[in-house]
Amino acid sequence: MKENVKLYDVVVLTVDLPEYKLKKSYVGTIVESLANGSAFEVEFSDSEGNSYASLGLREDQLIIGWLMFKWNYGEKLIVALYYGDAGRALNRPHAF
Repeated sequence: MKENVKLYDVVVLTVDLPEYKLKKSYVGTIVESLANGSAFEVEFSDSEGNSYASLGLREDQLIIGWLMFKWNYGEKLIVALYYGDAGRALNRPHAF
């Protein structure tokens, strides 16, 4: 994943982080690369653009995508991400 991550990429959290009041499926933005690209500073903002959390996360705690859709399916939250460039996008739904 390291070689594909760019500044301002959209990411989805894949784990709960209760100490930061963050839950899996929360959407954030890469704002800095850390530890030679094996971790990233991710900022989480509300719908008005106000940041409510910014922290370093390992790549295994994130899913990177360039377009995302979220919807509820029963008790599950489904997140569909499109990976890669626009010419080679793949739909990857993940249930949380």
